[in-house]
Amino acid sequence: MKIILLADYYETYLENFYKKNSCESMKYNEHLEFLLDDYFGSFVSYYRHFNIIGHKTILIIGNDYKLQNKWLKENGYNFKADNTTKQKVAFEQIKQFDPEIFFMGSMFDYYGDFLSKVSKITKNIFTWISCPYNANLDFSNIKCVISSSIKYVDAFKRKGLNSELLGAAFDADILQKIDNSKKYEISFIGGLSKTHKERVDNLKKLIQKNVDITLFGYGLKGSFFGLFKSPLKKVYKGELWGLEMYETLAQSCISLNFHIKEANGLSGNMRMYEATGCGSLLFSENTSDLPSLFEPNKEIIPYDTIDDLISKINYYTLHKDEAKIIAKNGQKKCLEQYGYDKRIIDFEKIIYKYKE
Repeated sequence: MKIILLADYYETYLENFYKKNSCESMKYNEHLEFLLDDYFGSFVSYYRHFNIIGHKTILIIGNDYKLQNKWLKENGYNFKADNTTKQKVAFEQIKQFDPEIFFMGSMFDYYGDFLSKVSKITKNIFTWISCPYNANLDFSNIKCVISSSIKYVDAFKRKGLNSELLGAAFDADILQKIDNSKKYEISFIGGLSKTHKERVDNLKKLIQKNVDITLFGYGLKGSFFGLFKSPLKKVYKGELWGLEMYETLAQSCISLNFHIKEANGLSGNMRMYEATGCGSLLFSENTSDLPSLFEPNKEIIPYDTIDDLISKINYYTLHKDEAKIIAKNGQKKCLEQYGYDKRIIDFEKIIYKYKE
């Protein structure tokens, strides 16, 4: 099959990447592969693993205008890529490739007219949603909505839509690109915006109880949390993206996990697979479905309350050999069952089930 994947990357990630990397002299394809070698997000792994199993696949990063302008120039177009033309550029790329399958992430500004135009090229439009969305979102022309959350899958089915569950995964290729020598006793890496208020409150409680956390995260712009008046200030080390994030997870003896409200009391966020895949001992909420993902106290450490979390942190920081064994078991489970080499086959089955 010919497959096109469309993603928009976080603007803060792109800003961070281009502060550290100059790609001016690179042609489009070289530039794209250099960007993807940083392993930001899941689309790079979908793209590479679909190609590995024999599907001709391309990935469009719609809002990377440095990259998109190179494509325009190399293909003879006389307009520029920016936030007003990104859909136009992406559509030209789709037309040129003429895919059998189109898949995109949760970029809701592409819904409606854009997907209607894409449907004239292929009827096999698949999308991903595992986050809140506008109730008026136009789902016409979409063959199947894929999600990592059973809550969303069930809700889409109640709407009369085709929907399938596809869990998160970890790309083992990352392990060949990072240094895993331990540097941090306990870390947390993740979102710290308004959406994550309960998470931030829990982190504050841990810090106030003198738990030795090193904190990395995004979403702290503005004054919502009053970061520099809070306990977070003394442990916050800034944002981490791509391979830097994975390397920090690998260098953390213990990684903390806090799901957001939208998880609806269930486990399965990306951090579970990123942390275990990198060989860090993960502490995560004791949800009803956790044993179906990782074996509690053998592959992952569950906790019920903040006091319970603190007690278990204290235990495993003193019993490092036990901690290492559990971390190794968790990594083994992740690599054997939740690698992209397995997940891409699940994805392929979904496509074959619904494609015309």
